[in-house]
Amino acid sequence: MRTKTLALSMLLAAGAARGDGAWLREVFDARGRLTNVAPQQNTAVAMRGEVVSIVPFLRGDEAMLYVNVRYRFANPGAAATLLVGFPELRGDVTTVESDRAGERSQERTPHATIDRFAADVAGRPLDVRVAPGRGDYARWFTFDVPFGAGETALRNRYVASPGCPATSSHEDASFRCLAEYILHTGSTWAGPIGEGDVNLWDGRPVNLRHFTDLTPGRGDDVSVPLSITVPPSPGRPLFAWLYGNGRQLETVAPRVERASLVQESSAAPDAALPHLGAAVLDGDPDTAWVDAGPRGAAGEWVQVPTHRLGRLRALTLTQPAGGARIRAAWLTCLDLDGNAPTLTEVARAALTFEDRAGAQRALLPQGAGPCHAARLTVEALHGPPDGHVRVAELAFTD
Repeated sequence: MRTKTLALSMLLAAGAARGDGAWLREVFDARGRLTNVAPQQNTAVAMRGEVVSIVPFLRGDEAMLYVNVRYRFANPGAAATLLVGFPELRGDVTTVESDRAGERSQERTPHATIDRFAADVAGRPLDVRVAPGRGDYARWFTFDVPFGAGETALRNRYVASPGCPATSSHEDASFRCLAEYILHTGSTWAGPIGEGDVNLWDGRPVNLRHFTDLTPGRGDDVSVPLSITVPPSPGRPLFAWLYGNGRQLETVAPRVERASLVQESSAAPDAALPHLGAAVLDGDPDTAWVDAGPRGAAGEWVQVPTHRLGRLRALTLTQPAGGARIRAAWLTCLDLDGNAPTLTEVARAALTFEDRAGAQRALLPQGAGPCHAARLTVEALHGPPDGHVRVAELAFTD
């Protein structure tokens, strides 16, 4: 029987951190239809640990964020199945008067729209539903979590558009993309959060926040700009404009500087999320990039921005047990061609790996760099030549 509903920490909501997660109350209309869910407070299950990994990646021509959140919960009572909710915030648009010639401009704070969402307990997928929210919350992703007596490992993964607060006027348009993590909703679980980390790959691994025994408030929320260059589209507005004859809407998709984002040649499909290249940077050995090459993994690649690492001297590759594994690969150092967002190969090194699971470190014969990005290209496999590889983690040493 469904007896309780809880809210997790909210991730990647752009703009001000608004709204508290808590116990969820399902609200129905007179016909028994679910109209929204609303937060309440929980005093039973405690969050012992929380590790958040945020990895910007490229999907087509669009900058996206891959997010992996691993929770450890402690249940001191009897086993119970609880309805857990993960919220998505609303955004807003504010019109501002300019001092110059009475000109109007707009500041836009969009929410981070969640595109795909997956949840699992100890690797077992959970059925995720979407419920309407109210007030500050646009909607909730809900799923039943079996909390046994003792500790439970819950993982949430999803893809979201980054929050990009923007300012536009008749003369100019500019904005910056943000990665945000809303910690204060974690206060809805019993007691403080035992320990936690919020990590970001932004050309290098960055720890945005480490904490222990935290009862989070709004001042504990994390928001940092990403090193993603998004030039405005010249001659056209990026967002809504106001004219004397009424309101006119026009949206132009911004151009993204591709070199600052994780990319892959292909990614095998999965039930909820594809096996993205961004998974090699989430610190989770149970997630992986899996290629979808039509003739196997040979020639397929994953590319990682490394523009803050300097010269590359070694690479550590982690592959899980099962399936084909990489026997030989090329590591290519790519740098920007002058001021243009165009990557050029500046160095290339051949690497070899043993036929075993786990982490293996390969030294580059000569240090390569500086590298704005590094590309690992599969050359040959241990196992069938038409097999596909699973790369759980990549780490670089400068």
